[in-house]
Parts: sequence; C-alpha cells; structure tokens
Amino acid sequence: MWAYGHLPKVFRHFSSLISTHCFDALASHRSTKMIDDQQLGFLANFLGVFIFGLVIAYHYVMADPKYEGN
Repeated sequence: MWAYGHLPKVFRHFSSLISTHCFDALASHRSTKMIDDQQLGFLANFLGVFIFGLVIAYHYVMADPKYEGN
C-alpha cells in the first residue's frame, strides 16, 4: 500500500482539498440542534391522532354494507 508520504505532491494537495471542502460543506448544511420536549410532545400527539384516524377510516371502509368480501 502507498503511504501518504509516498504519494506525489499533486495527489496529496488534491486529496486534502477535497476532504476539506467536503467536511466544510457537510458542517455548513448539518444542524445539530435537538428537538425539545414541546416539539416531541406535538409530534407524538400528531402521530397518535393520525394513526387513530387511519384505524377509524379502515373500520369505516371495511364495515360498509356495500363492500362484498370473500
């Protein structure tokens, strides 16, 4: 395997330029802010109500007298 010191100078400069640019781009677009308790509570309640609505809609469709199952 090639050690870093054995690479030609052009490749060493190019690889460091790419890695620096990629990490800077990731760091500028990544937000490390966590959601707080209020946002988590809202998300949990919204998902619960949404799933409950899906269950009610499913039972409404399946209990339809016009629906002919097997």
